[in-house]
Amino acid sequence: MDKKRLEEKLEKLQELERRLSYYEERQKIERLMFTYSMNHNQKNMHRTPRLYAFGQEDVSIEIADRGRYLGEVNVRQLFEGNYQIQRNEGSYLMHWQTTPMIEIGEDGKTAVAHWTSPGAETVVNKEGVPVAVWNFIHFCVDFCKEDGKWKFWHYRIIMDMKSDYDKGWNRDYYRWDYMGKMQGACEEAPIWNNCYAPSGYLQYVIPTCPRPYSSYTDDGWIFAEEPEMEYRKKGKTDGNKRTRESN
Repeated sequence: MDKKRLEEKLEKLQELERRLSYYEERQKIERLMFTYSMNHNQKNMHRTPRLYAFGQEDVSIEIADRGRYLGEVNVRQLFEGNYQIQRNEGSYLMHWQTTPMIEIGEDGKTAVAHWTSPGAETVVNKEGVPVAVWNFIHFCVDFCKEDGKWKFWHYRIIMDMKSDYDKGWNRDYYRWDYMGKMQGACEEAPIWNNCYAPSGYLQYVIPTCPRPYSSYTDDGWIFAEEPEMEYRKKGKTDGNKRTRESN
């Protein structure tokens, strides 16, 4: 075998190794998300913090219109204290993960990803009555590696629609549209709300599809315009950033 052919084969082998490594890392990220979902219940909620990158000062979780929890102390308080889900009998939380879109940075240190997630829940109201609820959301997550393992860095949930199970999202939407910040959420952090309503506005497409990138800079990928939606910049329609802080 001549030198040129040998070099070509080595290049192909290196490319195959790179691609195999990429998909192995994707699988690890998906497994992390599945671990989160499988433990997101009244019995194991308090175990969730172990999945977060507490080596990062800006580690956070943002839950639709309930607010953002920033830093290890606040993230732990949310799962180990505020939810009190392990003592909340009658609760049910099930969110199926669909349409995974994962991009790993070229430097291999971070990743960004988006899942759509239809959900069925039982929420115990203030009167102690369990209420069946549809809750469809988007997971949009920034990941980073700590000690060689993928961890949640910035974890954001954006609500798509929420309604009572027996009434449906066309008849019962406003009651669930803005629940307000929970105790311990950052007061200065804005709330992004994109919940469905049958009239009055067009839902914004949030988050958008993750795109290939070299190294992580910020979470702007979540709110970027899709290429086929560039017409919005020409004034034909307007986006619907629905913050309810002023209401």
